[in-house]
Amino acid sequence: MNRIVRPLDHEAVRAALVGLWTRVDIVERTGSTNADLLAAAAAGAPDRAVLVAEHQEAGRGRLARSWVSPPGSGLTVSVLVRPEGVSGDFSFIVIGDTGEGDASQHVLRDQLIAVAGRPEVRFVVISSDVVYPNGAMIDYEAKFWLPCKGVRKRVKAIQGKND
Repeated sequence: MNRIVRPLDHEAVRAALVGLWTRVDIVERTGSTNADLLAAAAAGAPDRAVLVAEHQEAGRGRLARSWVSPPGSGLTVSVLVRPEGVSGDFSFIVIGDTGEGDASQHVLRDQLIAVAGRPEVRFVVISSDVVYPNGAMIDYEAKFWLPCKGVRKRVKAIQGKND
């Protein structure tokens, strides 16, 4: 299959994105958009700055795997987010699937409350099933939120159904 790769219209992309994003930088080639944006953040780049690359040569994926996007295959994008009220170094907690409301959740809750109480922890993210076990929402609070009850920090939920 032959495909025609047209050059990316940088100005059209910027025009479409500016407003929602504070700054949109587009480069033809980079080692890693994340590494470049991290350096830009250290140099004072604003919240919601975006870096778009047409070709990435040395990105890193999960488990430090290499991530490459050859020219013409797509766009690699990184976004800088500076959460309001957060400055300097901080920590947060991410929890995966927490179970189905059994005793293990009680153990998890006690440990989560202790760790989340540390001053450097700013928030908690929970990513878990929200529908148990047959698609009904009746068990939502008891089984999804149970591990977070008593946490005094902000809890952000990424809700899903991973079956």
